[in-house]
Amino acid sequence: MKTNIKTTTDAVRRIIFLDFDGVLRPLAGRTDRDGWAPESVGALNYLTDNSGAEIVVSSTWRNDYSLRALTQLLRSKEVRGEIVGTTPKSYAADDARLIVPGVTRGEEIRQWLEKNGPAEFVIIDDGRDLEPFNHRFVRTDSREGLKRRHADQALRFFSLDSSSQEEDVA
Repeated sequence: MKTNIKTTTDAVRRIIFLDFDGVLRPLAGRTDRDGWAPESVGALNYLTDNSGAEIVVSSTWRNDYSLRALTQLLRSKEVRGEIVGTTPKSYAADDARLIVPGVTRGEEIRQWLEKNGPAEFVIIDDGRDLEPFNHRFVRTDSREGLKRRHADQALRFFSLDSSSQEEDVA
């Protein structure tokens, strides 16, 4: 059964907050020479193709690379979705390598949403620091990365039936 909700008429922006390591770059399995898994990229493309969602990079890679460089990297790995931004960096002003204690990835996502307006969204990550958004979270197994079952679960976050949302499919 093909799920296609891209053609819904609501005007709400759809966002995927995307981690890289453990999602597109699993610890095991088939990967390219740089550690990226074509199967995981395919699952992400399935998700963006069927939802129309845009991608916001929440991976720590955003701390070392510009949005332009991240976009070029994702394009080189054949990611088709539109990359529209990154979550804010939570670093102390005096040291770009010192992460501000107590600022979780979930808090960074909250800050992005506050600045960029409301959106239907899903977080795809292998971590757990996503409060207050654990209810909008699809958790991957870091050993295997993003799979089609995760993409199918993420699609439900963009559907009209919010009662089918689950937090964890590993």
